[in-house]
This record gives sequence, structure tokens and C-alpha cells, in this order.
Amino acid sequence: MLRTPTGKDRHSISLFLILLTGLSLLYGCYSGTIYSHYEPVPLDGWWNTDTIRFELGPVMDGGTFHDEVTLRTTTAYPYTQLAVVVRQQVIPNGEARTDSITLLLTDNQGNPSGVGTIHRHHSLELRPLHIEKDQQLAVSIYHNMKKECLSGITDIGITITKK
Repeated sequence: MLRTPTGKDRHSISLFLILLTGLSLLYGCYSGTIYSHYEPVPLDGWWNTDTIRFELGPVMDGGTFHDEVTLRTTTAYPYTQLAVVVRQQVIPNGEARTDSITLLLTDNQGNPSGVGTIHRHHSLELRPLHIEKDQQLAVSIYHNMKKECLSGITDIGITITKK
């Protein structure tokens, strides 16, 4: 014979469903991102002598990490691409590598790529990098364009995820 749940049973069931929903949301929202930070570019422009630096403290769990260079531009940026040099150094006693990359900021028809209207967000993923437990990562970025000072870039960032 089935019995009708009492008020106490209903409360327990409701509490369980709320807890289950909360845990599902937390699990579903976890993207593996362990570091995401932007540094502003000076208003007078980004000079080729200006290096932007990021430092990730000791990682709690070693593994394979993916770095993504991100930037925000405005319509004042006059070029269709941006060439940057990215240096990654695992500290201590880890891998060091330097990559020259080009971010395409428009498509073949000249339409702006990226996301946004006033500020466009662009990103490019770098090669995976292995970092051991308690090691740190230092990343430095500078532009490699012929013009010494670039206008229209507002922020440079890095996002690091563990996959």
C-alpha cells in the first residue's frame, strides 16, 4: 500500500532535489579553466618594446594545459592581422618555448572576425603544454609588427585550461 508523503518527507525530497540541481549546475559549468586574465594596453598604443607578462602560480595537479592568447580590439586598429611573439616558460626546470603567431582579425572579404561590436574579442589557441604539480608558468607577449606603435588594441589576455 502506498502512503502519502508527510510534510517532513516533502521537505527532504525538496532539499534533495535542490542539492542535486546545484551539484549538476556546478559540474556542468566547470570548463577546466585554471587561469584567465587580461592586461590593459596603454591608451597611447602598444609599442613593440612593451612586453605583457602573465604568471600562473604553482599548479595543484600536473597535466596537459592549453593556453589561449586573447585580445580585444576597437575599430581604430588599422590592420587585418596581428603578429605576436609568445614566450612560455615552465618554472622551475621546465620547458621553454617561443612561438610567433598571427591572429587574423578579418575574413577574406574584409569583414571583422571575433565577437563583439565596439570591442571585438579574438583568440588563438597555442600548442598544449605539460606542467608538473607545483610548477609555475610565465608567459610574455609582445607584438611583431613593422609599425612600432599600434593603436586600437585595448587588452591582451591569456586563458589556461586543463584538459
